[in-house]
Amino acid sequence: MKFFLFILTFSLLASPPLPNNNSKPDSKLKEKKIEYKLCKKSNIQKIMKRNINRITYCYDRELLKTPKFSGKVVVSFNIVKTGKVVSTRIDDKMSIKNKNFNKCIKKMIDRIKFPAQKGSCQVKYPFFFKLNL
Repeated sequence: MKFFLFILTFSLLASPPLPNNNSKPDSKLKEKKIEYKLCKKSNIQKIMKRNINRITYCYDRELLKTPKFSGKVVVSFNIVKTGKVVSTRIDDKMSIKNKNFNKCIKKMIDRIKFPAQKGSCQVKYPFFFKLNL
């Protein structure tokens, strides 16, 4: 039986809210909460969990070639206002040295859709892969 291990911890940077001179202080607070709702770690983790099969696909494919394949991949990406993932990068210094595997991970992250929002988020997300028999 195989076991796919990943850790749902990551760093997150959100874009600052745009000033709105016509708003009352209370509405600014409400606007800010709405803008940063998606940028909360727990909300991003929910969406990543829903899409974990995409990442598992890459791992399963690599296990067919290399049965004891394991390691870590650190992915950085931005989520823009439309919810689209852009600027996906694999941190080469902190990740498995496997071009095909990393390319697959990047491709799958690029396909994830997030809800539209008012701002953008920068996310750094590590995945840990280990086969337990």
